[in-house]
Amino acid sequence: MPMSGKFAGPLVAALLLSIPFAYANAEKREQQTKLKAEATELAKSAKVQLSQEQIVVTFSNDNLFAATTSELSRSGKERLSQVAEVLVRHPEQRVLIKGHTDHIGNDFYNEQLSENRARAVAGFLNSKGLQAERLITIGVGEKQPVASRDNSEGKNSRLELIISSMTVYG
Repeated sequence: MPMSGKFAGPLVAALLLSIPFAYANAEKREQQTKLKAEATELAKSAKVQLSQEQIVVTFSNDNLFAATTSELSRSGKERLSQVAEVLVRHPEQRVLIKGHTDHIGNDFYNEQLSENRARAVAGFLNSKGLQAERLITIGVGEKQPVASRDNSEGKNSRLELIISSMTVYG
């Protein structure tokens, strides 16, 4: 039965407008699937956690920096180059770069070191083609530990890349 009446025009318009939205959502899901597959490859050099909203890539600071500095090591640059290659292919993604330290040293020093490390990573990613607008840095020092202070593995001294298409981070 053909559509007629006062609802036919708006209904057709709504259906036509929903086509690009459905296509955009399907395309976004496909991009997210590709990104997650590529992020899984990064797990060879970092811990990778996947969720619906974000990807968290965690590096031990020992793998990225010379001891007690914010200078990236050669192996750190190699690892971050892999991340940069993935992120360049996904310009819709934003990255929150969170620096963490262990409890050794005073609070001020640890906060400065964690912030400087986050900035060093942002600068490196920017040099590899990621726009600065996509990168947010924060140094939290020793305030968000993931292991006890007795941990000899250094899990608290780490750098997290929180990758998300969201523009606001909590």
